[in-house]
Amino acid sequence: MRLAATKRRNVAILNSARIGFGGSSTIFMILPGLGAASTPVPLLAPCLSRMDGLTGPGTVGLVGMAGRHHEKRVFPELATDVAGLTLRVLAAEQADEYYALVDRNREHLTQHGDYQALAASDYETTRAELLNDPHPSLRCGIVLHSALVGRVDLVAVNPPKYGLGYWLGHDATGHGYATAACRVLIEYGATELGATDVFAGVTHGNGKSGAVLTRLGFEVADVFETYTRYHRALIAPPSQLQ
Repeated sequence: MRLAATKRRNVAILNSARIGFGGSSTIFMILPGLGAASTPVPLLAPCLSRMDGLTGPGTVGLVGMAGRHHEKRVFPELATDVAGLTLRVLAAEQADEYYALVDRNREHLTQHGDYQALAASDYETTRAELLNDPHPSLRCGIVLHSALVGRVDLVAVNPPKYGLGYWLGHDATGHGYATAACRVLIEYGATELGATDVFAGVTHGNGKSGAVLTRLGFEVADVFETYTRYHRALIAPPSQLQ
């Protein structure tokens, strides 16, 4: 029974963290090892629609993660290099504003065929997701001059390996906000959480998301039928340190 409860808790953490970019772009987290890379793992939106784990064949990194001690930190408001753009914890207190943002962007979020569950969610469903504590993952609102314009998550799939996801409302796209928000959260993950690797995935045809990741130093790690997996190493491998 405790193992089943642990699995439910880990799935709940992932369910809180599926993010995409700007409505027309969906980011999948594709992390090697949890199963066949071409087989989607069904999770509730907003969530990760595919997940491959990071612990190698025959192991389940999500369950293993629950047995580790993760110190809970008070997440600070993070300033980006864009004037007036910050990251703040996204919690139930922002449910009204977050739901309004989703509601305004239902068509925008689903234009690539993704985010159907998110776009169909009602207020109670949206608020219930924000009531879930994502720790040790980070769930942040992207805030421009006090207005919520998007969301970015750093998901503790199997620390120190993390997944990245994000989306912006339609009106906030095209200004570099996604790049700035992801950059500062990745830096926080590296310096405060000890993250060594970050993975993300982009649906084919979603060129804007791919461009964001390229600007952030990600490289293509693998290409599958419906998406491309990206990876960024935050520390140099031993071969480069010699």
